[in-house]
Amino acid sequence: MHDLFLSYSRRDLPKIEILASVLERIGWTIWWDRRIIVGEAFDKVIERALEEARIVIVAWSEHSVDSDWVRAEASFAVEQNKLVPIALDHAPWPVRFRTTHTLDLSDWDGKHDHIACARLIADLQERLGPPGNPKPAGERGARGDGASPFVGARVIGASAGAMAIPMGGRATASPGLGTGAWVGIGAAAVVALLVAGHVAYPRPLLAAFGANTASVQTEIAKKLVPLRCATITPTVTQDWMFRVKVQLAGYVSVDDDVAAATDLAKVPKVSSVANALTVLPWPFCDAVNIADTVAPPPPGMTPPQIQSDNADMVFKDGDRLVLKVASASIDGYLYVDYVDDGGNVAHMLPNKHDENNGLRAGQEVTVGAAKNDKSGEPAYEVSAPFGKRMILATTSRAPLFDKPRDQVENAATYLGALRQTLAKVRNDDPASAVVTYRFITTEAAKE
Repeated sequence: MHDLFLSYSRRDLPKIEILASVLERIGWTIWWDRRIIVGEAFDKVIERALEEARIVIVAWSEHSVDSDWVRAEASFAVEQNKLVPIALDHAPWPVRFRTTHTLDLSDWDGKHDHIACARLIADLQERLGPPGNPKPAGERGARGDGASPFVGARVIGASAGAMAIPMGGRATASPGLGTGAWVGIGAAAVVALLVAGHVAYPRPLLAAFGANTASVQTEIAKKLVPLRCATITPTVTQDWMFRVKVQLAGYVSVDDDVAAATDLAKVPKVSSVANALTVLPWPFCDAVNIADTVAPPPPGMTPPQIQSDNADMVFKDGDRLVLKVASASIDGYLYVDYVDDGGNVAHMLPNKHDENNGLRAGQEVTVGAAKNDKSGEPAYEVSAPFGKRMILATTSRAPLFDKPRDQVENAATYLGALRQTLAKVRNDDPASAVVTYRFITTEAAKE
């Protein structure tokens, strides 16, 4: 059985190879069609791998949306409730799958600490548990005839095979086995431990010698709270020698907090801390936190979609910022905001020219006037200073604010009001509002 099955188009192989490498280094086992052995029946192998995989990652792209194989694999994953879709570009994916939240990896740079990749890793950890950490034996299903009666007493070695070792009671020597034979068996068991690298210990042994990983994780989470504008997911695992290891994923707002988070995670019993945090300065960290923790897409809802004719979302000096934004999969009101790194928010929709932001589910609007546009729609022209910017899109069933807001306002004021309002409406109805975002880059024109 593999943790992950990768469904993709061959034309996207370079990106998929990088993704597979990142996920394998973290510790998950992966099946993809490059593992098919010559002579095996292609369709039967894929069908078996799909059934055995715990999660199916479907990589949508302009190539894969036209693949019958990818569509069939995605349909199977939906039926089995193990679909995790990602988008490699901005091609619209098949209608059937548009109600499933899809993680945008279109601007992924191939690094594990990129914010989109870090979110994928965190999502997988939430659904699969810590990578490389097998579930307790009691959760693996009913024990068949001839299986070991000792819960969790199975040692798995890649080259030593499988061996069930009783952890309690009296050992009874089989007829014909002398002391030397039993010493040999004991030595083989030790070798199996060393080869395997991990053991599913019975609970009494864990209670006696191991750490309570859930308690450690809770303690670390509390320690990390003081870090300003940070969203960090600690994952705690324990290896076969009872060493407690911590993986930090997410983001912090300043460089110094990367090291600070590592230090804070070194609570008693922790032997090592691996850090996959990325730096996301304020106000971007605040906006992302709202989207990820206050108003993420509830099950079955597609969040607003933000696109542009500039597929790479890079805009040069003098360009007009023109966006195509589709509302979420609910009827309601669409808010589109431009957030800069100087702490300002410009409200692109609604605006003084167009105060009507009521849209049907999935309805698309153009925000920002092109250079030849004479409609009176506000125009947003790129100029210095350049750098990373954010587009924040929110759909809500009811208006979020009682009166129009100033066209440009302080990010702290607006994001604070947005957070408070969204928390209230989501508490009343979790499907009443949803937020998403995309980063854009502004830069000087090349001479």
